[in-house]
Amino acid sequence: QENMGLSAKNSLSLQRQPGPPSESLRGSNTNYPFLPGGMEELTLEQIKKNSELEEEIDFENDLLKVPPGFKAGMDFTNKDAKVAKPEVNLMSLLSTLDEISNLQPDTEEKEGDKQTEEAVKLPRTNSLEDLGVKDATPSSIPSEAGNKDKQNPEEKKKWAIPVDITSPCQDFYKLIPNPAFKWPFELDTFQKQAVLKLEAHESVFVAAHTSAGKTV
Repeated sequence: QENMGLSAKNSLSLQRQPGPPSESLRGSNTNYPFLPGGMEELTLEQIKKNSELEEEIDFENDLLKVPPGFKAGMDFTNKDAKVAKPEVNLMSLLSTLDEISNLQPDTEEKEGDKQTEEAVKLPRTNSLEDLGVKDATPSSIPSEAGNKDKQNPEEKKKWAIPVDITSPCQDFYKLIPNPAFKWPFELDTFQKQAVLKLEAHESVFVAAHTSAGKTV
């Protein structure tokens, strides 16, 4: 009798009646979701008991201040304390501006005096020799330097040295008579050259078109 009239539209229970056949696959977006973990919804009697046992919580006075394991906690007494704002004195700002403006004419006058002194010191002459100015040499020197750079360009750095693998490696077994690993087939030329470079403690980059040859 308690579940009378309950359906997918108004029940959260897993034991509620299913919806109509038209909603058997996709359901309906207006259906209530199930309670998590298979929990059953409370009856009216359970709701009344819980409401009687519930206590009124004062969110202003009953707050916990010290967390577990701590000796001290938060202090909420100074919540309404106002932060003192710095006072701005306009007269002090105006006085600093006056001091700056008083300093500017002095610097301008000093610069003007320096310019007049320099103008007086310069002698009056009509020849470049008297002023100590020599004729500029023609711009042939930089062009010659440029030609030398073109004739002797700097050598470009080589990050890799290619190894000739077209000719067979005849002295492979003389240089490595007892290899650490032996294969049941004859190695290719690039594989032998790679082994020789590794034996010489050099880094090797193998650029082969097949992965089988590189894994050997």
